[in-house]
Amino acid sequence: MKRQFSNIAIEVAPDATDKGDNYWLQYRIDSLNQRTAETYRYMDSIGQAHNFDRIAASLQTLQSGRIPIKMFDLNLDKLLGYNAYEGIYAGLGLQTNDKFSRAVKFGGFWGYGFRDQTAKYGLDVAVQIDRYKEISLEAAYSFEALESGGFTRFGENPFLIEQSKFRDFFINRKDITTTLMGGISFRALRHFKWRTFIEVQEKTNKTGYVFAEAGKLPTSTFRFTKLQLQTRFVFKEKFMQTTRGLISLGSSYPIVRLAYTKSFDDLLDGAYAFDKWEFKTNYAWFTPYLGKTDITLIAGLVEGNAPGTELFNASGTYRAFTFYAPESFGTMRTNEFLSDKFTALFFTHNFGKLLFRKGKFEPEFVLAT
Repeated sequence: MKRQFSNIAIEVAPDATDKGDNYWLQYRIDSLNQRTAETYRYMDSIGQAHNFDRIAASLQTLQSGRIPIKMFDLNLDKLLGYNAYEGIYAGLGLQTNDKFSRAVKFGGFWGYGFRDQTAKYGLDVAVQIDRYKEISLEAAYSFEALESGGFTRFGENPFLIEQSKFRDFFINRKDITTTLMGGISFRALRHFKWRTFIEVQEKTNKTGYVFAEAGKLPTSTFRFTKLQLQTRFVFKEKFMQTTRGLISLGSSYPIVRLAYTKSFDDLLDGAYAFDKWEFKTNYAWFTPYLGKTDITLIAGLVEGNAPGTELFNASGTYRAFTFYAPESFGTMRTNEFLSDKFTALFFTHNFGKLLFRKGKFEPEFVLAT
């Protein structure tokens, strides 16, 4: 019954590729005749000749961002990166995979930013309670640099080469942040994925920002105790459970994300009381002979006593010479505005290769606003 109502459409066992012929014979509904065996042999030879297995593994690596090494996964996003605050970032991130345990995952990372000359590190653990309802407990500790005035990323892990990561290059204000958190995630109401957690944070801004309150000395170090609830809604989304984790098979419906954060000034030494709402939805569709259209709506609201680190910067990416970064304003300078409420609408249309083709030269033209 769990499998019947699960959002997992395809599941691959961790040891599926290690099974021999004798294992599969007990599940075969018919005998393997010479013609069928020759067909399998021929298909395997084509796959070997064109490296289909290697190509599939490479695509899965790009999507998951992890390379399996025996009982561990190497997290590629912790290996090397760049942003305007840290400069070149180099490090190492490891996480146990299903070969270690399907129920418990341990992870950790260490890295160094050569511009801010600061080491970052962290440890985390996740315990899976129910695989098909996706119920998991999590706990983590980290010391890292987080974007000042940034928007919640909702646990998104885009392709390593996806354009949505391009904005990271422009981020030049971050807070050195110590975080201790614990939470739970689960799937309920079928198409909703939920995550709630409590975290204690201490943020220090080293770019010159200070926050002054009546009767208190100005400070650039802030302590928070937060309770956050996140939800993600995608109608009729299906997944494939692989040896490297869940991979979305997509949906033809919009993706809706919502986060609510309650910050306390009377709990676990938290010093600031405020409420924060963050909303994001995007919808993409393809029109034959016209191309792909993508619309993204983002909005945020903060009410209460919140320093600038918890407000919203305007995601500006203007430079004299620059490149396009989705979900940003190319005509607005980085950190040009800071607000307690905002709404942003992004529209792109990719004509693909419809407008111009000449031999192997097939540029794609995109409208963005």
